[in-house]
Amino acid sequence: MKKMRMATFVFCFWSLLPVCAQKQQKLEGLWQKCTAIDVNGKIQISTQPYLKLLLSDGSFQNLFMRMSGNGSFILTYGTYRQTSDTTYVEHIHNSISDPLLIKKENVLKFQIQKGGWLLIMYRMPGAVNEAHEIWKRIEIHSEKKLFNTFLHAAPKVDDSASLVSK
Repeated sequence: MKKMRMATFVFCFWSLLPVCAQKQQKLEGLWQKCTAIDVNGKIQISTQPYLKLLLSDGSFQNLFMRMSGNGSFILTYGTYRQTSDTTYVEHIHNSISDPLLIKKENVLKFQIQKGGWLLIMYRMPGAVNEAHEIWKRIEIHSEKKLFNTFLHAAPKVDDSASLVSK
């Protein structure tokens, strides 16, 4: 029942958001997996410790981020090609999360939404149901922009002098 409710939410959530008006939607970038959670009748989006890196050279990596212990690691890697505005194919070179996928192709349907949201739908080989995933684009800021943000957040020279004298 919960799976059906969550699938219905994902479908409704994405069908209500306006699709970006782009002819060729860019998949390249760094994406973080998210999950829709029902909290007291309200749906909240929370981030998960999974990243998807899609590079312009056609390679991809799915990573797991661990904040403690042995650190982060690559779950799956391979190459991908975008076959249409709504479909791309992953050719999996290696996978520690599902070794049965090695040397297989996985066809994924996708939709990029305003605000940097990505909905991916796919069916694993042998699976009955289609899987749905929500991803959020991680914006990569230039060094200059990060430095300027830091400068605006830092105390002014006069402020810091008054802090030292206290």
